[in-house]
Amino acid sequence: MKDIHPNLVVCNINCRGVIEQLLQSAKTSIIIQTQYITDDKLRTILKSKKQLPEFKLLVADTSDNDELIRYFETTYARKFKKYYNHTKMILIDHKTLLLGSMNLSATSLDKNREIWIILLDTWIINQFSDQFIHDRTASAK
Repeated sequence: MKDIHPNLVVCNINCRGVIEQLLQSAKTSIIIQTQYITDDKLRTILKSKKQLPEFKLLVADTSDNDELIRYFETTYARKFKKYYNHTKMILIDHKTLLLGSMNLSATSLDKNREIWIILLDTWIINQFSDQFIHDRTASAK
């Protein structure tokens, strides 16, 4: 663990703890664009954060996400219908951006070999935010 760069999130070594901690620490916003969110612990954390000033989820247009959409409603969660959503991004408080290969499932968190990187660069964060707004707007059509 001590040899892992603090900006690397490596599954199945430190990813669950890092992602849970970042989600729980969110003060103003959580923005997620991913294929699906099927991990029960992450869903529980997200449910507890639903009332943040900015809370938005954009997931793939698959039946795996039906329950998530029903719970959060389209005010907070939408299916990305225009293109297949293979994106895996989490933005916390418009300050911490995670990008990587991992799905938000128990298998990916606990068993697969996956990697994410934590980015703090404001230019990259702004680019992600702009693209997310574009994709979310397209998902409403």
